[in-house]
Amino acid sequence: MKIKILFLLVVTILNVTGATIESGLSVTALHNHFFFDHPRLFFMHIEGEGTVEHLASSVRLLYDKVREFRTAHPTPADSFLKPALPDISTIIADPLNKIFRSSGEVSKGMIKFTFGRPAKQHGVAIDSTIGVNIWIAFAGNDENTVVHGDFAVTENDLRPALKSWGRGPAQSLAQSIQKALPATVGTPANLMPVLGKNVGFCYKISWFPVTTSPKES
Repeated sequence: MKIKILFLLVVTILNVTGATIESGLSVTALHNHFFFDHPRLFFMHIEGEGTVEHLASSVRLLYDKVREFRTAHPTPADSFLKPALPDISTIIADPLNKIFRSSGEVSKGMIKFTFGRPAKQHGVAIDSTIGVNIWIAFAGNDENTVVHGDFAVTENDLRPALKSWGRGPAQSLAQSIQKALPATVGTPANLMPVLGKNVGFCYKISWFPVTTSPKES
């Protein structure tokens, strides 16, 4: 077993996360240490099992990916190097509703989907009403979209969820996220409108040490 901590700039994280998963390693933590550091720096914990040669080549792949990105972008960026989002969102809801097989809540041209995650804690059934849910919100337009949300996952669900990060066309993002949704998610929870506009990229993944159950109570 090999455990390694990578010291990364924010804009490098998305590129290295994908390479980590493709190499067969696992991302076990991602965090920062300081409040006002500039540029922002994060620590990514990775883990893997296998031969020394396999693990060494996998870690080397990550360092090569970091070097490649920083050579192309030597100056730390304050954004994810994507086109600016439109001031007014105009996401068309129907294609996304079909992908998620659910009717999202639409507000000011944005759309949000919420799915309950059935679970138990200390033997007591808990559900979306106390925050054990997955929510995904889309802003921008159909070709230039940002996704923002929370995934409530077990450790076995984490790898597929990490693969769903991204910026791009709304339907492509929705299809990627749909594939990452855990099989145990319940029916859509009470949906709330998405407020604000032109939100920045952030995709949070929450891990709850709970016992999943077949149906949401």
